Amino acid sequence: MKKKTLILLAAALLFLLGAAPARAAALPQADQWYGDLWDSVDANTKELLGQLGLEGVSAEGLLSLTPAGVLRTVAGIVKGEAASPLRYCAASVLLLAVASLAASFLPEGGAMRQRCETVGRLCVMFALLSGAGQALRDSMPAVTATEDFILALVPVFTGILGFAGSPALALSWGGAVLAFAETVGAFFAKYVPALGALGTAACAAANLNTQADLSGAAKLLAKTVTVAMGFAAGLFTAVLSVREVVAGAADTVGMKGAKFLIGQGVPIVGSAVADALNSVAAGLGLIRNTVGAFAAAVLLLIDLAPVLRLLLWKFVFRFLTAAGELLGQPRTASLTESLNSLLSVMLAVICFNSAVFIVALAVVLRAKGG
Repeated sequence: MKKKTLILLAAALLFLLGAAPARAAALPQADQWYGDLWDSVDANTKELLGQLGLEGVSAEGLLSLTPAGVLRTVAGIVKGEAASPLRYCAASVLLLAVASLAASFLPEGGAMRQRCETVGRLCVMFALLSGAGQALRDSMPAVTATEDFILALVPVFTGILGFAGSPALALSWGGAVLAFAETVGAFFAKYVPALGALGTAACAAANLNTQADLSGAAKLLAKTVTVAMGFAAGLFTAVLSVREVVAGAADTVGMKGAKFLIGQGVPIVGSAVADALNSVAAGLGLIRNTVGAFAAAVLLLIDLAPVLRLLLWKFVFRFLTAAGELLGQPRTASLTESLNSLLSVMLAVICFNSAVFIVALAVVLRAKGG
């Protein structure tokens, strides 16, 4: 009996001696995970992360974030992005004012007055289409950058979940998110640029035709698209939440069963071995939460500049709509209202992309006890 006990004790000690290096090896593995994730971040987002004091993926860097630093970064982006829309706004208001003033000296309903109003309207249209088109072109890479980052994040995050003792959660979450990301990425890459070009062309055509007014149709289209994306996001989140709750519960039961068997089956040091497993799981949990928080920060920063850019342009269009109505240029007001609706669709596309995946991260962290 004593001989068997001594053999079991020796085996348990050897297991413990191996558990410590295993824990030490698991945490350095984070360097590889962190490196892969950092390399998948685009250059513009890395620059913004650097302004916030993040030069890599680390819990210490995330803890050092301050509201003042975030506000400084946002203010810097707004300052850089505001120049172009304000310049186009000033030029458009000047053109509207000149056209309105010139038309006021011409007979009401005369051909010359109509030509003067048409020339003024066309000058404003070309200026606005040029500025808004450039803003849309500059914003679309954010959609691709988000998809690329998500496709790099999924294997890293599922690997961490698997190492942390959550294989069911890793398979369920990784499969659902990867499939959704690929579907959304393919859809946006195929249809969003075409939608932007078609919408811009329709706005220009309607502005040239004095009998057509697309502002109401543009508002309806923008509302339909945003509602459809909201429904898709809600449906995906609901399905993901149900799957992750069940998978997380299954992994929790499995881990507790393993700890119970070790604690009861290994004499004398069984509880110590179970505590060692807890220590390893805690270390990997820190890695998981660090990667999750870093991913959420990256997704927000990828879209920060495009969102602020489009919001500034939407403000300009709102202002020009009011200016056009005030200066007696209803066609220009209709044009800016239609362009504002088009930007609303593009803004919803960009926000949808990141918001869905941030929610997906929150769901999996919550399912594991966050």
